[in-house]
Amino acid sequence: MQGYALAFLFIACAGGAAAHSHTEEETATAREEADATAHATAEASSNAAQKVTVGNYTAERSATVSARAEALATARFVAEAEAKAIATAHDKKAAKHEAKEQAKYAAERQAKAKAEQGAEKEAERNAQEEALRKAESRARQAARVEAYNAGLRAAQAMAQRDAERRAARAVRAKEQAREWWERIIGSLGVALLLAVATIAALKTRGLLLGKDADPADQGYAVMPSEAA
Repeated sequence: MQGYALAFLFIACAGGAAAHSHTEEETATAREEADATAHATAEASSNAAQKVTVGNYTAERSATVSARAEALATARFVAEAEAKAIATAHDKKAAKHEAKEQAKYAAERQAKAKAEQGAEKEAERNAQEEALRKAESRARQAARVEAYNAGLRAAQAMAQRDAERRAARAVRAKEQAREWWERIIGSLGVALLLAVATIAALKTRGLLLGKDADPADQGYAVMPSEAA
């Protein structure tokens, strides 16, 4: 705007220099034109100044608005950053809490799994012990039955051997009795034969002694009356 004002002043000065060569009318006209030009230039300068002022105000206002907008944007950015930070902190806290809960649940599940596994092992161990006790009981029962059967077989064998011994003793007793009877009969037979032989000898001797018998002879004296 100041450049336009200087141009108008230069034109006015040029117009004034040219007016000396004209008439007064032309001079008056030139002065009027110069005044009009100066007035126009002044108005233009004033308008330009006003425009500059308005422009400056507008620029300042725009700058203020821009600054306020920037401040608002900065504040909004800061608020958003704070909100994000708060959200991040909340998310971190929630994540930490979730991780803690997950760890807690994992520990509980692990403890439950261990408890179930321990219960299964305990049940399996109890089942094995029960099976072992049953097997031992069956083994003891079988041993008792076997011992009873062995004792029964031994008793039967002993009874059989006793019966065999009794039968053998009975047989031996019969044989011994037969032998004794045979011996007794044999002894009696021998005795009878001896008696018969003795009697026969005595008879024979008595007969022999009957002819030449001496009453004082003992043999003769003991002979029976028939032999005498």
